[in-house]
Amino acid sequence: MPNDDAPEDRTVPYAKFAESRQRGTDALGRVAELTAELASARDSLASMTAASEGHAATLAAAQADAARHQDAYATYRACASHGLTDPDLVDAAAWAHGRLPEEGRVPLDEALTAWTAKPEEAPLVLRPHLGGQATAAPGGTVAPRDPAPPSPGGRNHAVAPGDMAAAAGNVEKLRALRAAAIAEFDANR
Repeated sequence: MPNDDAPEDRTVPYAKFAESRQRGTDALGRVAELTAELASARDSLASMTAASEGHAATLAAAQADAARHQDAYATYRACASHGLTDPDLVDAAAWAHGRLPEEGRVPLDEALTAWTAKPEEAPLVLRPHLGGQATAAPGGTVAPRDPAPPSPGGRNHAVAPGDMAAAAGNVEKLRALRAAAIAEFDANR
């Protein structure tokens, strides 16, 4: 009967030992490769994160710029619907609207509608441009406008409109009128 206290034979054949050691060495090599890949991926991720943050900042700036342009377009559209298309008048209308008290301030389009209906309540800078037929004189009285009609054949017209109507269908008359218009243009330049 064998002795239970005797040590067991735990010897490992050399081939098995060498195979086990090779697997351990291969595993350590693979761990080193994976560590290098992880470091590379971490660096790549850091550069991508920086790039995405840069793109996010660019996007935020573009969105702010787009909102500013949308506000400017809405202002222009409101002013244009009331006949104010000159950029200085659009700026003046926006400035006048911005000076209204914030509490109870109506949108620009409604303010322009009210100012057009009652030009005397409009800001002074806009009164002459709101389509009213009268402007306030310095003394507080209303002075009517007296627009002068354009004079045919005057400095604004090289050829009187009546001459053009008479020349319709007559090529020689049209050529003569064209030559006269060019001569008058050259003389007034």
